[in-house]
Amino acid sequence: LRPFWLPFHDHPRDNLSVKRAGDTASVMTVRPDGSIEWRNKEGKYHREDGPAREWPAQGAKAWYRNGKLHRDDGPAMDGPLGKSWYRKGKRHREEGPAVEHADGRKEWYRNGKELTAAEFAAIREKELAEIGDAFKTGLTSEMTVSRPRPVKNAPRRPPR
Repeated sequence: LRPFWLPFHDHPRDNLSVKRAGDTASVMTVRPDGSIEWRNKEGKYHREDGPAREWPAQGAKAWYRNGKLHRDDGPAMDGPLGKSWYRKGKRHREEGPAVEHADGRKEWYRNGKELTAAEFAAIREKELAEIGDAFKTGLTSEMTVSRPRPVKNAPRRPPR
């Protein structure tokens, strides 16, 4: 049996490819099974503004950059089995578990290294303390505030 996330290809001529106007980075292909994928010039999964792979029938999506699972603002894999966060092809999440299974199990990773919940909590607590220290230090130092420069060709506001 083939897992649902693996692509199924009947024949290359059965695939539909579309290139968006003005987009030189990615080409969209709709497969016979209804799955959608975006690839760059090198043939790697890649999309800047959304998931590079989608399986509409299963409700699953995967975000890629240059062939590696990657997403800055959410899980790189999202579907009925759960969610997984990736950065540059490695499981990674700063503020919580990098894997959330649909059955409630969780796994913590930083830069591809698996951590226990306790190890993750200790690292996160230390990071938050450092951020707090930086705010305290920043608030005691001098700052200069100036008026923002006007933007060229910006519409002018009418006088009040």
